[in-house]
Amino acid sequence: MNIYLVNFLIGALTFLLAYFLGSIPNGVIIGKVFFHKDPRDYYSGNSGGSNVGRVFGKKIGVLVIFLDALKSMLALFIPFLVLTYVKGLQPYLYWGDYYAAPFYYWAATVFALLGHCFPIYLHFQGGKAVASYVGVGIFFSYVEVVVFAVSFFVTLFKKKFVSLASILASSSTALTMLIICLAMYGTGTLQTSGAYLTWSFGAEGYLVFGFESTAALILTTLILVLRHLPNIKRLKEGKENQVKWIK
Repeated sequence: MNIYLVNFLIGALTFLLAYFLGSIPNGVIIGKVFFHKDPRDYYSGNSGGSNVGRVFGKKIGVLVIFLDALKSMLALFIPFLVLTYVKGLQPYLYWGDYYAAPFYYWAATVFALLGHCFPIYLHFQGGKAVASYVGVGIFFSYVEVVVFAVSFFVTLFKKKFVSLASILASSSTALTMLIICLAMYGTGTLQTSGAYLTWSFGAEGYLVFGFESTAALILTTLILVLRHLPNIKRLKEGKENQVKWIK
C-alpha cells in the first residue's frame, strides 16, 4: 500500500478519534442523566468539573474532573498502543530516519483538548481544558505532575483564583519542559536521557519525550490560556470569583 495513503489514514483516524473522545461532555451527561439539569444553565455556564461541582456538589465535580482527565489519557494512550504494537504499521511510520509515531499520538492530545473546548456534541461550546490538560501530564511525566501541582497550589492558596492558578501552572509546566528539551538537545542527550523524565524511568517501549511532546504541551497550554481570556479580563477588572473554601 502507498506510504502516503497509509499515513493519511493513520493521521485522519487518530485525530478524529482524539477529537470525538475529547468532545464527550461528561458534566452535561451526568447532570442530565442523574440530576435532570444542565450545569451550563448555572453559575459560569461551563460544563467542566469546577462548575459542575458548584451545581451538583464537590463529589460530582471531582468525578467529572477525573473523567475529563481520563478521556485525554485515552486519546493519547490508544494511538500510542496501536502505533507501537501493531507490527503491520511499523514500515509506514519511518519517514527516512524519522519515526513518525510520536508525532501522531502527541498531536492527538491537541485534538483531544480541542474536542473538550469545542465539542461537536454541544454545538462547540465546551470547557476550559484544565482537567484534560492535567490528564495527559499525569499519564506521561512525573516532572509535569510536580511542576504543575506545585505551581497550581502555591498560586491557588496565595491568590485564591482557580483560573490564575491554572494559567500559571500550565505555563510554568510548558516552559520547564521546553527548557529541559532544548538543554538535552543542545548537549546531545535528548534521545538517551529523555525517557528518564517519563514514568518509564528510562525503560523502552513507553511514550517518547522530545520535540513532539514539547510542541504538544506548548500548543495545549496555548489552548488553555486562550480559553481563559474572559477570566483574565475579569482578573484585570477585579471581578473574578475567588475560591471561598481556602482560608
